[in-house]
Amino acid sequence: MIRYRIRASGDVVSKQEVKKLHPNTSLPSVWGENVCDGLGIDPVLFTPKPSPSSAYKLVTEATPSQDSDGNWVGAWSEQDMNDEQKADCDQLKSEEVRGRRDTLLAETDFFALSDVTMSSAMSTYRQALRDTPQQAGFPHTITWPTKP
Repeated sequence: MIRYRIRASGDVVSKQEVKKLHPNTSLPSVWGENVCDGLGIDPVLFTPKPSPSSAYKLVTEATPSQDSDGNWVGAWSEQDMNDEQKADCDQLKSEEVRGRRDTLLAETDFFALSDVTMSSAMSTYRQALRDTPQQAGFPHTITWPTKP
């Protein structure tokens, strides 16, 4: 989504919000430098949201900054999660990991049927999948067993 910085206030807003600020102004579909100057805004160049540096960090949009060419560039900041956010993060990640584990187990259920002889390697693999939640890094650091 294209964002704009209002020169007078420094606020960052969407194109729709700029249009709402100028309700009686007819605007072209493409906004060049002359339109931006007339509206008192600067485009904010998109920067992709980075991944957090650890499982208990949040990445949020920060105030844009100007680069050496005078362009306004989107910025991001990282902050620590509070205890409630950490618990929610752990819960979601646990559900995700258990879901993957359950899928991997389901893919090998055929080997557990009463009329099929299961190899010891397959038995070990299935037990390792069931033991996934007991791994030291669970739920954020998982070492998945190798399927035989």
